[in-house]
Amino acid sequence: MNIKSAIQRVFDNSNYADSKKIEMLRKLYEKIGLETVYFPKQIVLKNSLSLTKLLEKFEIDLTAYDINLKLQKLELIEKLYSEDNEYIWFITEKGEEFGENVKYQDRTNPQFFENRFEELLELVSKI
Repeated sequence: MNIKSAIQRVFDNSNYADSKKIEMLRKLYEKIGLETVYFPKQIVLKNSLSLTKLLEKFEIDLTAYDINLKLQKLELIEKLYSEDNEYIWFITEKGEEFGENVKYQDRTNPQFFENRFEELLELVSKI
């Protein structure tokens, strides 16, 4: 297995956000003396958590499912179905200012940025 395949395998099977993966790869390139000119100079790493965790942390007495339905109406997330008719919530391009889709094991899970969560709640409260 070559280094490119090894890195790809690690990233495909990790639950890190894309911004964290880019930062890790940039540091690896620097360490082994490869060119880093095409990497962003600075990546703002945002703390993202599941909707359930954020609701608990902010002590909001609503369910994640109820919030997800409102986020879907705002077109910030969408419901995607698998071949076996199970669904997952997926952050849309419009919703990427509030969160990111994080791969965990074989599933993709939406996580929301803690520093934008109050703004997101304000949008949801209008529905």
